[in-house]
Amino acid sequence: MQYRDWVDTKVDQEFESSRMRHKEDFNTYEPKVRGYIRSLPIDAKSQPNIVEAAYLMVKGQDTDNIVKAREAALIQKYQGGQAAAAMTGTFSQPGQGSGPGLTAEEYAIAQAMRMSPEEYLKYRGV
Repeated sequence: MQYRDWVDTKVDQEFESSRMRHKEDFNTYEPKVRGYIRSLPIDAKSQPNIVEAAYLMVKGQDTDNIVKAREAALIQKYQGGQAAAAMTGTFSQPGQGSGPGLTAEEYAIAQAMRMSPEEYLKYRGV
């Protein structure tokens, strides 16, 4: 009985350590991790980092849902950005600069080099 108590104490300590290490989502998976560890034989429970291994296994089984949730968040963020751009009239495409056929970045470069836009166009392809 003493060995079982030692193993249970060790597992509880590992739970606390894993809870601190994975603050963002350990509580989500903790019931499944505890259930998995309860199903293990006592010699498997006594192995070092058994809680960490069980946590990673349980979380790995949920990878598809994690990816879908992140994709949905990115799509929502992207759509929110597109809606905001439509309301303000700004878009992420580079606009035209003041010269003929120059982008805003090229126009800024020409200005920095103290060249006219026509001169910059003349030497751009060289």
